Amino acid sequence: MSLEQNKAIVLQFYKAVNQGNLEQAKEMLALNIVVHIMTGSVIRSSDNFFEHLQMARSTFPDVYYTIETDTSV
Repeated sequence: MSLEQNKAIVLQFYKAVNQGNLEQAKEMLALNIVVHIMTGSVIRSSDNFFEHLQMARSTFPDVYYTIETDTSV
């Protein structure tokens, strides 16, 4: 997969999350995803990360993620 294809997937993922379409966002995740949260926690698996997203959306329903530069994508 090219760098541009990877960037497109990341942008689609955050668009789905921002629109509250978490099921669509989950479909873009690798089953064995490992996510390092700013608190130092590590989330392993798409199911666990999906639960984290659901909790975050219920706690902060108006959360909106903005990608300011694509150099880190």
